[in-house]
Amino acid sequence: MGANPYKPQPIRNYITYRLTGQVNQDKETLHLAQAEIRKQKIQNDTLNGVHFYFEDKAKYRSLVKVFDICLEENVKYFYHSKVISGFSTSRNLKKNL
Repeated sequence: MGANPYKPQPIRNYITYRLTGQVNQDKETLHLAQAEIRKQKIQNDTLNGVHFYFEDKAKYRSLVKVFDICLEENVKYFYHSKVISGFSTSRNLKKNL
């Protein structure tokens, strides 16, 4: 059986990656974030995580790429709304879909 969702989870240190809507900059940011996620998985790092912060002009394709990264890297736990896999957003996703 999986982790108890009602049990407090350990506090993590998060690295925040900002997605601004600048296509080339966001592409590089996503590449760096994916490398960090991969590194944390290889090291079985349970103390660190990754946040994605979507600024107002962030592109929908960046959100899709974040989900693609989660699938590619086999991220087991992720949240949406204000947080995506330890990845946070600047606004409520439902409002913008």
